[in-house]
Amino acid sequence: MTDITLLDGGMGQELVHRSGDMPTSLWATRVMLDHPGMVEAIHADYFKAGATIATTNTYAIHHDRLTKDGLDDQFTTLHRNALTEAKAARAAHGSGRIAGSIGPLVASYRPDTHPPHHEAVAKYA
Repeated sequence: MTDITLLDGGMGQELVHRSGDMPTSLWATRVMLDHPGMVEAIHADYFKAGATIATTNTYAIHHDRLTKDGLDDQFTTLHRNALTEAKAARAAHGSGRIAGSIGPLVASYRPDTHPPHHEAVAKYA
């Protein structure tokens, strides 16, 4: 059997499609608050389609991003919810693995927008 992995871009785009919400800096994170269970449903659909790994919807759950939207107090809850939804989909499917996901700081892969190394290390820690 071929190992099929759901990448974050696939999850994020599917969340936009299913929710009908406009993308924002926290759209993939915000959907867990506004549409509970949607992440689990997407994981379940990907497992049914042959995926063997569910990537948690944690890509944008960083303190620096959450603070800008007044959601930093939900940091732990959001991480827990993302993991819970991936585990629930895996349990319903009966098998599969779960991979964590962590995206770049400042919502960009452009090095000129990143904080200095010592600040970035502290933020990731």
